[in-house]
Amino acid sequence: MAQETTVADTSCLIPTFERNRYFTGKPMMVSDFDAEQRYLIGKSRLQNQLIHGPGIICGLALGDARLADGKLTVEIAEGAALDCCGNLIVVNRTDRVEVQRPADLDGVYYVYIRFSECVRQPIMATTNASQCGEVCCYNRIRETFELIGLPKTSVTPTTFTGAVKTGARGDVPVVGARVKALQSGLVKAATLSDGSGNFSLDVGSAGSFDIEVSATGFATAGPQPQSINAGQSKPLGTFKIVTQAGPLPAEVCEDLTQDYFEENSRGCSHCDDPKVFLGIANISGTHPVLDTTSDEVRQHRAVVYTNPMLHDLFCDHVSDFNNPHRTTAAQVKALQNVNGVGNLDSKADVVARIDLISDGTLTITPDVVGNKISISGPAAATRAPKNVAAAANVGIANSFAREDHVHTLDDKVVERRHLSDDTVDKLVFSSDASIKVVTKQGTNIGDRQIDITTKVPGPSSQMPKAVSLDPVIGTSTNYAREDHVHNLSSRVVTKDNFADEIINTFVAADDGSITVTRDLTVRQVRLKTNPATDVSSVGREKRVGTSLSFARQDHIHNLQINDRGPDDKGTFLLTAGDNVTIKGGAQNELIVSTRSSQGLTVTAGTAIFEQVSPGETRVSPPIHHQLPVPGDPFAIVLGIVGSDNIIFLSDFADMDSAKPFLQARFLPGTDNFRIDLRDRRPKEGGAANLPPTTYVVRYWAIPFTKEGESVVSPPPG
Repeated sequence: MAQETTVADTSCLIPTFERNRYFTGKPMMVSDFDAEQRYLIGKSRLQNQLIHGPGIICGLALGDARLADGKLTVEIAEGAALDCCGNLIVVNRTDRVEVQRPADLDGVYYVYIRFSECVRQPIMATTNASQCGEVCCYNRIRETFELIGLPKTSVTPTTFTGAVKTGARGDVPVVGARVKALQSGLVKAATLSDGSGNFSLDVGSAGSFDIEVSATGFATAGPQPQSINAGQSKPLGTFKIVTQAGPLPAEVCEDLTQDYFEENSRGCSHCDDPKVFLGIANISGTHPVLDTTSDEVRQHRAVVYTNPMLHDLFCDHVSDFNNPHRTTAAQVKALQNVNGVGNLDSKADVVARIDLISDGTLTITPDVVGNKISISGPAAATRAPKNVAAAANVGIANSFAREDHVHTLDDKVVERRHLSDDTVDKLVFSSDASIKVVTKQGTNIGDRQIDITTKVPGPSSQMPKAVSLDPVIGTSTNYAREDHVHNLSSRVVTKDNFADEIINTFVAADDGSITVTRDLTVRQVRLKTNPATDVSSVGREKRVGTSLSFARQDHIHNLQINDRGPDDKGTFLLTAGDNVTIKGGAQNELIVSTRSSQGLTVTAGTAIFEQVSPGETRVSPPIHHQLPVPGDPFAIVLGIVGSDNIIFLSDFADMDSAKPFLQARFLPGTDNFRIDLRDRRPKEGGAANLPPTTYVVRYWAIPFTKEGESVVSPPPG
């Protein structure tokens, strides 16, 4: 057959792009034109796969299902979709199409559309027809589609359940909190908490997950590691999150972008079975029923977010100036508090409204239209205020007392006779009892008096005396502070005046090298050094020092490394070997390093051969070895990774017949190599119909270091 640029059979892995290099006189073969098509098709598919994602772009509605002669046919409307490999699937007109499914089996089927190709327009080959195997070759490859029906498998849901709450007591539900199940740092499933803060997260499979909870304005809770068995539901309890200060507006988009990258885009997703879900067909007898609107269909249907769709969603959001998030006043605590009454950060319960109540002395007038409340006081006084005179005067206003009198406290308003007994008793007092205070409360109001007298004799008439060596008794009859001071001259405190306690604690030796002796009779402290008694020099042979003082005065340090010491001048000699370089840095710095100027680096990687059939031979795409000097030869080491992640490096033909043959091919001077893998399992026999398996091959590209001599093995004899 002739070479064909078929897309449907191409792997979904990220390819190595290679395009033609044109020059005058270049001979163009079929493979060159085929490479040109693969380059353009591959770029378009990769962009669709990584940027737009899989799903329905428009149309492709299913309708009018029929069952005849065991064949299920449906009507499909024109439209377009992208599968997970980036293939653009186009239906250019409404048509009736057969759904490929297991024959004569009733039940519920998921209907998918899948990219397909077919060759058409056979034409005569002008030259070299033998390469086609026939006289004619096909002139076109038409990109088309096919509908397939896969039976719905009954799977028991595997679900995490729990709640998200906040508040001082942890009992306030959080609505719309995002709950995520992560494996190896990537999000595998996510959901939102409902109006009661509860959530149900379907992970779809068993295993270990990190559960993380987040909500705008709250500190993230998690991650919390959890494991679950297939077909079970596991309660997680309550996740408690706390409010935090909002992020800076400039950081919101950046944080959202980085979080999405870490959770979804850190690795590139791959697709083993590219297809796009369209609907559900329920076949019972001869009457198939299509379902394209139920919640189950909406759950499985994927759509491509086109620019018009994103534009409409965005404009619908930003043009809703009333409440685009449909947030209630209770959720945002619209009314915080009035003078500390109402909604406080320390209170978990939300106060819906705060009523202003008057006791009748104030008038409160609400203005609902103007969103304001008017508060007015009582009526103004109708009489002029009067001064408070010496004689009592009753106010005549009908309002507050302050409106009809003032207090001008002149000389005649408050007199001594107006003071009560309690005021007289507590008005003057002595806090330290050094002064005598006596109140006189006679029967006559005018006799109210307070007498103050000292408790000791009158002031001293003598001058104070200094404290000398000879004690002198004061002659004052008043307090001692009034007749002496302390003049601590140079002869006031002498050696004889020190107490025994001072002599015993004044001088002390901490390390035992000095002896301290106190003589309390003559009031002296004697110090004496302690000579060394057993001092050894540092060396191979120990000896006792002869100095009567400290050890540091009579010994040396014989510095030896591996029983080798310095020469007579105290110098060590350090010599570099074949692969070591010794350089000097600072004056007292020595730098030892390996001698290498090539910057050699070993390149390692993994090649995955997916779904290899028994006896099949598979060739990997070109692998770039990324070595610094591509013109030099290099070595390639291959190893197969076992099911327990053990890497086997051996001659597999001798060690394990179940392992495949591996071979690396490269041309010196190029920047890439290929790996050949041949499955050694028998196609038929005792283990007939063996399923395809996936092999993981580890490779190491070792750079050129030094070319050895050629070794020739001559024939015997």
